[in-house]
Amino acid sequence: MKFPFSLINLNSGEGGVVVSFVCSATGICEKYFSLICGVQVEANFSQRGWTEKIDPTVSTDTYSRTMNYVEIPFLAHIGFGQDKPRGVQGFIHVGPQVAYLISESEKKSWSDNVDISTLTRTNDVNYQYIPAQNKFDYGLVGGGGFEMKTGVGSFLMEGRYYFGLSDFFNIGNGDRQFTRAAHTTISVRLAYLFNVNKKQQKAKKK
Repeated sequence: MKFPFSLINLNSGEGGVVVSFVCSATGICEKYFSLICGVQVEANFSQRGWTEKIDPTVSTDTYSRTMNYVEIPFLAHIGFGQDKPRGVQGFIHVGPQVAYLISESEKKSWSDNVDISTLTRTNDVNYQYIPAQNKFDYGLVGGGGFEMKTGVGSFLMEGRYYFGLSDFFNIGNGDRQFTRAAHTTISVRLAYLFNVNKKQQKAKKK
């Protein structure tokens, strides 16, 4: 089991801190190509959201939303290189991810008693100001990076892309204003890992 702390930037233009618990298991799957295959399950707290760009010639309104999720990715781990206690190794992660919206907040320049249908927008779209209607989120995630193993732990840099397959608004009804309302996230993760299984760590050094 490994415990990383990651700092990521979301594609909304806002930053967020992700705290993760990671449980992983790896083994040699193809000795001729030095591939190290395994599975990795994470439990993450992440912040998503957006800042809306409103045409200043139409309205002086400002709006942003922050959505807090607990997410669990189930990842296949494919490493390249030799499985040694020290050294640099490349890896690829791919798999499904599920998440649940635990809370959300918004910053807006108008009061709560304003009817959102009266807000002036260039594209006449104002459906995005209602609360999220679907809290359960699922999609596909993939990425790759490098792991540097040292005597004090491992340092990782990874790029990930998440493509949401579920919508947080009900876009299938008659008054829909969107064709999609799903999350798409590009993130860069910097992590420090340490092994809590001391016996396994000593066995690898022998």
